[in-house]
Amino acid sequence: MKEKIDIHVSIIVPFYNSEKTIERCIKSVISQSFRDFELILVDDCGEDTAAELARGYSENDSRVKLFTHEINRGVSSARNTGLSVCRGTHVMFLDSDDYIMPTYLEKMVESGLNVDLVS
Repeated sequence: MKEKIDIHVSIIVPFYNSEKTIERCIKSVISQSFRDFELILVDDCGEDTAAELARGYSENDSRVKLFTHEINRGVSSARNTGLSVCRGTHVMFLDSDDYIMPTYLEKMVESGLNVDLVS
C-alpha cells in the first residue's frame, strides 16, 4: 500500500471529451490559495483535444499529474485510477466541468480536518 503523507489534498478529475471545460477546471485548482495539493487528471480515452490541454499543464506544474486509459472504461474506473495513484491524506473529486473558487481548498481544509466528509 502506498504511503499517503506527501501531499495534504489529492484532487481527482476524470475527463472524457472535455476540451470545452477542462482548462477552466484545471486553472481553478492550480490558482488555489492553499498550495499543498496534487491534481490528478485521468483521461478516459476521449476523442478531442482535452488530453493535449491537460498534458500542457502537467508538463509545466509538478502538482499536476496526467494518467491516460488505453480504452474508455467509464468515470468510475477513471476515479479508481486516481485513487490508486493519489498520495494525499485527503481526497477530493471534481468533474471536468466543475471549477472551484480560489479559497475553496483553504476553507475546506480549515473546516474539515476533524470530519470524515466535507460536502
